[in-house]
Amino acid sequence: MKCYSYIFLVACLVLPLVVFAQSPPSPPQIGLGWTGLVYTGDLTVEESDYLRLYPGGNIYLQFANTRKFRLRINAGFGKVVEQLDRRFITAEENRIANTYFETNIFYLDLRLMRYFFTKGRVQPYIGFGPSLLSFNPRDQEGDFLIDNVFTRELGEEYATTTFVWPATFCLSIPFGKMLNL
Repeated sequence: MKCYSYIFLVACLVLPLVVFAQSPPSPPQIGLGWTGLVYTGDLTVEESDYLRLYPGGNIYLQFANTRKFRLRINAGFGKVVEQLDRRFITAEENRIANTYFETNIFYLDLRLMRYFFTKGRVQPYIGFGPSLLSFNPRDQEGDFLIDNVFTRELGEEYATTTFVWPATFCLSIPFGKMLNL
């Protein structure tokens, strides 16, 4: 009987430590953000073409907010307008050289975020993950390029969705409990 009393006493002392050894999980975080889009494609020729940054926005749902690695579901949008400045493209016979397009972009992705500090005023982080990107480019007259086969090479197909791997490099500064910049 004495043995059971010692086991009971040890259990009463150790059990509360085991129960409170981990902090309770934090609730998911919902957020809004601004994004910068950069076009890379047929009309990107010189290094200066990469300096064009197009604004966009996103909404996200993030899990495990107290850990260094966090999972984020992200949905966003933006608009890209690109023009081949001061250059001439030679087109194949019976083809029109396309030197301009504009498109609205929508995406849905799943990213793994790596926060470098879990506490503190400033929180730098990076993220990476698969994304489904939807777009439908138009020419200068507002016609959809997917409908005009003469703006692409013979046999070239246009798609309006694609799979991409976006990268995120950010700095989060909290202003209160529910607002981050």
